[in-house]
Parts: sequence; C-alpha cells; structure tokens
Amino acid sequence: FDGTNALVRMPVDLMKTHYDDDSYNEHIKMAKSHTQNVVPVFARRIMMDVDTINDLEFLLANRDEKPHIADMIKKVCMQNPFDLK
Repeated sequence: FDGTNALVRMPVDLMKTHYDDDSYNEHIKMAKSHTQNVVPVFARRIMMDVDTINDLEFLLANRDEKPHIADMIKKVCMQNPFDLK
C-alpha cells in the first residue's frame, strides 16, 4: 500500500495533505519531522480503496468483509462491459 486513506492530525494544520504519489510514505516522513507522536494504523476496513480494475477484482475475490457489497458490485458489473474474473 502506498496511499493514505485516512489522516488524523492534531492540530489539523500540522502538515500538508498529499494525494497519490506515495502519499503514505510522504505523510509519515512529514509527520516525523513535526512530532515524535506518529502512529500508523492499519485498519483493514479503510485500507482498501478501488482505483483500478485490479483493485476491484481483488475486492470481489476477498469478499469476506462485506459480502453484500461485493454482490451488488458484481450485479452492476454484469450490466457493464468489464472483464472481471
């Protein structure tokens, strides 16, 4: 994972927010330059985002978290020209 799906900072303007371009590592580096109180949290429910067709295929193959959402996505994809496994 190289992105940031959630960012908590106190105060809120402690550092600049980055998007894409390895934002996770950039946020860690910037946070450590401002404070020693840096704690990465790996919460499975917010770690996965769907940016590519590969992400979507991974989400659908690993549907244990929210199977009803995966089923709804598959239903929608059946109506579109995606080539999902």
